[in-house]
Amino acid sequence: MLFLGYGLTDRLAFELELAVIKASLEKSSSDLSAMPAKLDESGLGDVQTQVDWRWLKETETRPEVFSYAEVVYPHSKDKVLIGTSDWAPEVGIMFSLPTR
Repeated sequence: MLFLGYGLTDRLAFELELAVIKASLEKSSSDLSAMPAKLDESGLGDVQTQVDWRWLKETETRPEVFSYAEVVYPHSKDKVLIGTSDWAPEVGIMFSLPTR
């Protein structure tokens, strides 16, 4: 896995993540489908970017609050085990409790 993160300011950060993966799947003997007996795939896994925005900085009495927007990009749609078939966006908000 390759992870790069860069803080553009003390509130704004950008992240890039690339994964390389090897996966296999063996068909059950009771599976009557047309699936091959074994699938093996390797190569590029998830490719994602994320932007983080810090709303509140943690203090002794207040949690840190930040939000993020993330996108996993579609690629290698022909690889059923490791490919990403469609866009996968996600947004959220996180709180970290103050440490005492």
